[in-house]
Amino acid sequence: MSFSQLRPLSFGEILDGSFTLYRRHFASMFLTALIPHVPYIAWLGLYSITLLGAANTSAADPTAVFGSMLGVLALLPLVLICTVIGWGAVTFQVSRAYTGNPVGTGEALRRGLQRALPLIGGGIVWSMMVGVGWMLCFIPAVLVLIMTFAWVPAVVLERRGPIEAIQRSMDLAKNTWGEIFLMQLVVWLITLLPGMAVAMFGMMSGGGMASLGGGAGSISAVQVITQVLSGLVNALTIPFSIGCTVLLYYDRRVRTEALDVQMMAESLNADGSYAGGYPAGGYAAGGYPAGGYPAGGSPAGDYGPPQGYPYASGGSGFTPPGYGNAPIYRPGPAHPGYPGGQGQGGGPGYPGGGPGHGGSSYAPPPQGGPAYPTAPGYPGAPEYPAGPASPGPSSGEGGGAQPPRGRGHPETPAGPDGE
Repeated sequence: MSFSQLRPLSFGEILDGSFTLYRRHFASMFLTALIPHVPYIAWLGLYSITLLGAANTSAADPTAVFGSMLGVLALLPLVLICTVIGWGAVTFQVSRAYTGNPVGTGEALRRGLQRALPLIGGGIVWSMMVGVGWMLCFIPAVLVLIMTFAWVPAVVLERRGPIEAIQRSMDLAKNTWGEIFLMQLVVWLITLLPGMAVAMFGMMSGGGMASLGGGAGSISAVQVITQVLSGLVNALTIPFSIGCTVLLYYDRRVRTEALDVQMMAESLNADGSYAGGYPAGGYAAGGYPAGGYPAGGSPAGDYGPPQGYPYASGGSGFTPPGYGNAPIYRPGPAHPGYPGGQGQGGGPGYPGGGPGHGGSSYAPPPQGGPAYPTAPGYPGAPEYPAGPASPGPSSGEGGGAQPPRGRGHPETPAGPDGE
């Protein structure tokens, strides 16, 4: 989708854009318009021949003339069906070229055939509305043409039904009747000029044949050729007129519905991408990018691995990709412990080491208890000289002198007043 084209267009930009698209894809668009238009061209030639024959034989056999005209008119519905399908094919081709995805004649005709029934139904309803408008007055017919300007794009590009497409066109035409009428008038005048040139060529050729003494057959041949040429010119102008309608349709959608923004968003999502440029599905469950970090993190109860490294089970910790497991260290020497308080062994040992050491116990080297200084020695008690002998009382067993008893003597009572 070419987003630079989807923007509000001025009156001149619509005309110039239609000319530019037709010029760039002239052969393909003209062929797309011409193939469904061949029945109409053939019908014009047949109608001219029948009409000229009826003029020559009307007096002789009016019944035969009436039968011939009736047969020609019976082919008209088939011709109109082919014409409407051609409108749909050219509409699709112009739309794809305008949005940057041009298609060929074959694909355009296939789309026209796919939408044949809605196009035929819409053509019948549209013709009845225009016919009633012409019967009422000139003004109602013009209003119908204005309100139904986009019913073919609605059928082909939006895949709507006949009634829904006409209602869709009326919604797009709200508040812009003057602009649509002016565009239709200018397009009609532009496409009318080649037809007028062909008509003048026929008149001049017929007049020249008559003046030169040509017979009725020569004049009839000129008239038939003129009708065929007018059909070819009509096919030549169809892509331009439908191109103006398609560009006006897109202009109305951009102005009323912000179609350019909608198409931008739909295009980005269609590529599977987010608005920020990340591809859809690029992150797996758990929040890690697909193919990057594993979902879920580290096992329960363990410390998470370093960012970006997968968890390696087996007791060797977390291993970077491409590196082997950490070595297993042998157990260290047992700690003798500190002296117990009541003659028991050492204190508790240290728990098993960190990850990657096999669950063995590490302990600091053995240490002795604190050394206390020796208690200081105290001098012995002084010796005192013996005192004079106490006369003391004499005992019944004969008394002699007794040594004094001091405090601390083995026979001295504990208390001061003991006996």
